[in-house]
Amino acid sequence: MARALTIAGFAIPDLERIQILCDPRNTASRRIPERLGYRLTETRIGEESGPGGKPQDTAVYVLTAEQFEAEWGGV
Repeated sequence: MARALTIAGFAIPDLERIQILCDPRNTASRRIPERLGYRLTETRIGEESGPGGKPQDTAVYVLTAEQFEAEWGGV
């Protein structure tokens, strides 16, 4: 699903980057962007609201249009 959404996203003209956000403690969720070539750019500490409104950390993965073209061949 994430692969299909990445391809569809970069089909939009002038889109420069796509982000995937996930809980940094969830290794299965982190593997998805990592396998697709997204790069971990930051981990936001306590900036997002989790269940019950409690602050939680968020891992931010980014894939740029330039990386997409180079690594995926623009599919």
